[in-house]
Amino acid sequence: MKKKYSLIRQIKQSEIDQIRAQLDRVRKVAKKAARSKKRFADYRYLRAVYRTLHTLGDDNLLPILARVVRQEYNIPKRAGTHALRTIIDATATIASDLRTRSRWARALEWAYDQEVRPSELIWFLKANNGIAGYARLANMGLPLYRRPRDYAFSDDLPESNGNDAFGQLRNPYRSKLPRLRLPA
Repeated sequence: MKKKYSLIRQIKQSEIDQIRAQLDRVRKVAKKAARSKKRFADYRYLRAVYRTLHTLGDDNLLPILARVVRQEYNIPKRAGTHALRTIIDATATIASDLRTRSRWARALEWAYDQEVRPSELIWFLKANNGIAGYARLANMGLPLYRRPRDYAFSDDLPESNGNDAFGQLRNPYRSKLPRLRLPA
């Protein structure tokens, strides 16, 4: 008799421990940012979230992230949620409301679509009106609920890095300062 395989792969304890360790690091940064009185303390937290996304992606742990977070941290599962929002929900402090978490997630998704490296994230966010500016820019192009689910795999949509699924956007909220360019 032929052996049947599950569509959902089994999660190993080492993978759970690795995800838990990454999320605990981000929680430490979140607590430190919540205690801080500095203006840009949230940026360090967002850089930790973004770096965790890249680390888990490199280790091929993103497909099981939502299940582990649901089991370990009692975060409810929502269909179509980006991994960045899952990490934010699992690690954010109680003080941050849902609107702020949504803004953070949209800004980080925009940075992810623009293929920004984690080391350049703070500079990237400060370049154009901060977190709210990039969240607004992402929502102006194509709202999250209107974006096709398989936009990354479609041949008839533009490629990423400057000409992605959000399209070429004019930003009416852009500052009068000259636009900063990312180093190549």
